[in-house]
Amino acid sequence: YRETMYILDALMAADAFDLIFAPGSSEEEPDWRLQFFLRQYLQVRAPNDLSKLTKLYARFGMVRERAETLMAKADEALAVVGSEKPGPGRHDACVGVFRLYLEASKSFQLEDCLHAARRCMHMAALVGLQLEKPGEALVGLTPEQARVAMADQPAFREAYLVAQAYDVGQQAGWLEPIFRHAIQNSNSRYFDDYRQTYGATPSLFIELSRYYDAKIGSEAALAPRSQLDAFLARHCLSADLRTRILNGEFQQQQAGASGDASAIRRSVSLRR
Repeated sequence: YRETMYILDALMAADAFDLIFAPGSSEEEPDWRLQFFLRQYLQVRAPNDLSKLTKLYARFGMVRERAETLMAKADEALAVVGSEKPGPGRHDACVGVFRLYLEASKSFQLEDCLHAARRCMHMAALVGLQLEKPGEALVGLTPEQARVAMADQPAFREAYLVAQAYDVGQQAGWLEPIFRHAIQNSNSRYFDDYRQTYGATPSLFIELSRYYDAKIGSEAALAPRSQLDAFLARHCLSADLRTRILNGEFQQQQAGASGDASAIRRSVSLRR
């Protein structure tokens, strides 16, 4: 097929490349080598011409290749959007990226590539949130910036979209958002939504109490511990666990573990 490249160049120069996509008279199965040769040719000679690639994929039923191309184009466009300032141009670019991710997700689903389809849906949801909040920077963030943006969202749904898009939704990443919105601001709906999505294990309440005490110790302007008491009374269903947390049992265990670790390090140092 490489020997026919001059024909493709001539069709491209004459703006007649679409003739390649016309249905042929042969009913034989199309040669997969031809499919990928044409794809490679277009990616090199016309990398920004998504319409020709789309026609190629439709002509030969290359669903997965279409999905991969759309996702790659969306990722490239999103990187550009992340560096732009808010304005009409950025809004239009976000709409285009949103559509690319949606189309990519649909194609991945047709091929049962559910992981890739889910990623595209998460990214589309993030871009949709950016369209709702044009004054905030929500796309093109580092993981650390994403955690900050996640904690800044006043509603759990919005924080969840950021967490899913950047894969920062581990339990430790939710301590600051829950502390800020559900405990400090007494937003019960925030934690109820969190519980419905992730559940609420005893370890979460223990880690929240430790996180709360750490923040109290470092920020003098914080409200008294009664906020934590009210939060636990509302959301922690185990009376025994609430009592143990409020009595400081787990803080003592943590301090003891830290002390044991320090003692071990000192012992090893002396032996050396």
